[in-house]
Amino acid sequence: MTHNEGNTDRIVRSVAGIGLGVIAIEAAPLGIPVVGQIILAIAAIILLLTGIVGLCPLYSLFGVNTMPRHPH
Repeated sequence: MTHNEGNTDRIVRSVAGIGLGVIAIEAAPLGIPVVGQIILAIAAIILLLTGIVGLCPLYSLFGVNTMPRHPH
């Protein structure tokens, strides 16, 4: 499996995923409806998974790669 996310990208995705997860869990007191909670939870899971694995399917689709290039 070829990674297409650099370390900074992975850290940002993981932190954003955790943040969205917390918001999804605490959404009821914030006035966010259940559908919004589900959407936030799904987005959080996707961000966490892509951050952990280091592979973004959308990056692959559009040819984006944030991995640093190492000169040979």
